[in-house]
Amino acid sequence: MQPKRAIAVFLPEFGLWREIVLGFHEAAVTAGWVIYVYSDVQGFMLESLKNPDVQGVLVGATTAKAVLSSGFGSKMVVGVEVDVARLGIATVRVDDACIGRMAADHMLNQGQRQFAAFGWPQPFFLARMNAFEHRVLEAGGQFFGRWNDADREWGEGKNDQWEASIRSWVERLPRPVAILAGTDGWGRALNALMYRWGIRVPEDVAVIGVDNDSLACETSIPPLSSVAVPWRRVGAEAARLMQEGFTSAMNRSQPRSPVLIQPSGVVARRSSDMLAVEDKNVADALRIIREGATEPLNVSDILKRVPVGRHALQRAFRKHVGRTMLDEVRRVRVERAKSLLVTTDLSMPEVAVRSGFSSAPKLSEMFRRETGTTPGKYRRVFWTS
Repeated sequence: MQPKRAIAVFLPEFGLWREIVLGFHEAAVTAGWVIYVYSDVQGFMLESLKNPDVQGVLVGATTAKAVLSSGFGSKMVVGVEVDVARLGIATVRVDDACIGRMAADHMLNQGQRQFAAFGWPQPFFLARMNAFEHRVLEAGGQFFGRWNDADREWGEGKNDQWEASIRSWVERLPRPVAILAGTDGWGRALNALMYRWGIRVPEDVAVIGVDNDSLACETSIPPLSSVAVPWRRVGAEAARLMQEGFTSAMNRSQPRSPVLIQPSGVVARRSSDMLAVEDKNVADALRIIREGATEPLNVSDILKRVPVGRHALQRAFRKHVGRTMLDEVRRVRVERAKSLLVTTDLSMPEVAVRSGFSSAPKLSEMFRRETGTTPGKYRRVFWTS
């Protein structure tokens, strides 16, 4: 019997890496491969590279240097989330610039005009931040830099030092301000600090992370909005490139462009769910809509609580928000439905009721109008991200 083609996978087994490995594994099963997963690169693990049955190697940012320096002969090597394309190695990465632009567009659509970024000076974050800043400035907003702009890597035992630094930075920022956190983990940590300091999120500081890690986002205070990244698709694309390498005589010594995977979209949660407007009446109307959109709510209900004439409020609302009050009610309901679709296994009728819609068909109709897709397709995309 012909032995199966074996692949050595040198990737960690936590966080985003876990999702990449799972995506690669699903494709490997379809291809009939056997994969050996090594979360470390100790010497005895590198011995697998001498196994003649191992024909392919998958490496990442934390393992590429050790694996590549050990020698891999004629084996097909694919890199994920690592800068090895210049070595002629097939590479898959997420489009960090697109992530930054998508985060900026979300915050700009919330009416934000003052922005900053939070994270340690790692290449992926700097790429996201630079694109974020560019889109903000392009739209006429202001960018107030990033925390840790001295490029300091805080060592162990320095928690008090960097916490004081973060607090000083946040308190110097204008209000309101929207912050891009480089990852969901960083965003959750920032939210926790601001909660302890009494800084309101999102009223004073709106925050968006990256990855749509459900654990990090849902346990954040408040729940964290995030740019969803389809990490399993990264793994599947790495498998496709490996298969391509097995079946073609590509020149592996020439630099090649990495394959870039686009983010899936923004999953909005409470940390960014606040339109920034200066008009007090419009701000009050927005607050009423957010508090009551999941209940029966119309313009008359809003006018009973905002002391201004109907036409004056409608004109001001359209001027500052860019849509009517009823449009905003529908938008908030759809955002609520999005959150329920990706964080619960509720049935469509239950999602509809909890989002303020009268029925599942009404939810589907409005959801498609607002997003261009169906609730079911949206759930499938973001559950596998």
